[in-house]
Amino acid sequence: MAADTTPSRARQRPRGPRARAIRLGALAVSTLAAGAVLAACGSSTPAAPRTVAVARGSVSTAVSAVGSVSAGQVNVGFPQGGQLTSVAVKVGDHVTRDQVLATIDDFAARQALRQAEAQLDAQNANLEQAEDSTSVDGAEAALAQARRVLAATERVAAQPGPAAGGAAGGAATGGAGAGASQATGALQVEQARQGVVSAQNNLDAAEAQRPHTLDAARAAVDGARAGVNTARENLANTTLRAPSDGVVTALNGVVGEFVGTSSGTTARAPGSDAAIPGAPAASAAGAAGATAGGATPTRPGGAQFVVLDDPAALQVVVPFQESDAAAIAPGQHVDVTVDAIPDAALGGTVQAVAPSGAAISNVVNYYVTVALTGGDPRLREGQTARASVVTGHVDGFLTVPNAAVRRQGTSSSVVVVGPGGRQQPVRFTPGLVGTDRTQVLAGLQENQQILVTGGRSR
Repeated sequence: MAADTTPSRARQRPRGPRARAIRLGALAVSTLAAGAVLAACGSSTPAAPRTVAVARGSVSTAVSAVGSVSAGQVNVGFPQGGQLTSVAVKVGDHVTRDQVLATIDDFAARQALRQAEAQLDAQNANLEQAEDSTSVDGAEAALAQARRVLAATERVAAQPGPAAGGAAGGAATGGAGAGASQATGALQVEQARQGVVSAQNNLDAAEAQRPHTLDAARAAVDGARAGVNTARENLANTTLRAPSDGVVTALNGVVGEFVGTSSGTTARAPGSDAAIPGAPAASAAGAAGATAGGATPTRPGGAQFVVLDDPAALQVVVPFQESDAAAIAPGQHVDVTVDAIPDAALGGTVQAVAPSGAAISNVVNYYVTVALTGGDPRLREGQTARASVVTGHVDGFLTVPNAAVRRQGTSSSVVVVGPGGRQQPVRFTPGLVGTDRTQVLAGLQENQQILVTGGRSR
């Protein structure tokens, strides 16, 4: 019997009444499923409003600004310019007070000292000459001699003249001779008296002049001695020494170069030895580069030969706009973050607020000095720091989230959610308004549920 080569009907779609029944059943199942989905969607309930409880807590207000880490800074240089003969330090070196930093050529200073010492010797000799002067003693001796001459002259003039002659002619001749002798005696007496007067005047002049001569000589000695001291100081100043302990943060000069007189000063932050942050003055080379259109990096230390920083006195100096500065006072707590050390937990207190403003980008700012209460060895002078000054803080009072508070004019209110979800606006008296919470002084009770916009209840 031959095999059946007709294709199997089992794999073909059913036909006839049976097939129609199967299709109707599948359609019914799909319809039921769609209905179930629609029913499920229609029975969903809206999300419950998010509420929080009125609770006791703390509220803080703060003002923030960006400044810099600053150190006690000293500009160091020579009082008189000269050629560098030695430089004993490098940038980064730690130095101690009175340590030698550099020297300049001292030839001119040594010569000036020798001249000043010679001038002092000359003035000392003049003083000794004035002290040993015999002008007064000589005048006293001359006066004594004049008095003796006067006395002798008066004795001679007081003696009687020659006896009278016998003849009349002789009597006449004798009388004339006696008169002439008496006149001569009187003249000699007057001349002797004039000699006494002149001697007395000379003595008075010598006695009056002597103290002034001595004073002038002593003053000349003092002036010459001051010249010697100045010359010695100038010689000592050819050696530059550290005025305090610190770290060399800038050094501008090498052996053989000429350095000028130091004239730079450091702007101090309020209430401290820290420097107000700011770029140093550009060097002449930098100015030339700017003219040529090239790069103009600022020269470390500006025109100063050496700049010393005190790493043990790091502080944060921050300029605050006038509206924020008005709320800052010494002693307030400060939270400090440093961009270069994001994991450093630093705190501080306001040390001082500048009494006068400074214009920064045409905006009046007041510098505030923050004394750090926590250190970190990674801190460096000049790092960017953000200071957040806590200007107000209360603790243990009823508080509500700022997101729940509705403010209209001077009125503040929240929406209290009661039993069954009933919502009712309630006014309250606010106190301190912080960054995220508001103090409640009156009008609300602890544990009341209040509406917060968005989210679900918790």
